[in-house]
Amino acid sequence: MRIDHVAIYTPALEKSRHFYCRYFGFVSGEKYINPNKGFESYFLSGKEGARLELMFLPVLEAGEKRNIWGLAHIAIGVGSEGKVIELTQQ
Repeated sequence: MRIDHVAIYTPALEKSRHFYCRYFGFVSGEKYINPNKGFESYFLSGKEGARLELMFLPVLEAGEKRNIWGLAHIAIGVGSEGKVIELTQQ
């Protein structure tokens, strides 16, 4: 079991990507955009294997704006779909 990545919502996606790449040496993947939801994100990879997901979402629900900036989730990799099912059943 390992931490796969840490995800952060940011109101300044491009500035955040530049910050982590410039000052911490992360390498950015391609930008992901979901036009239906207005969601945008980048996965950043560090030299030692650390990964960050920087995310931007202008609204969570139609017409309702919320302050959602900051830590969103920590993704844990367990190795296989079978292991996910086993852990879920526990």
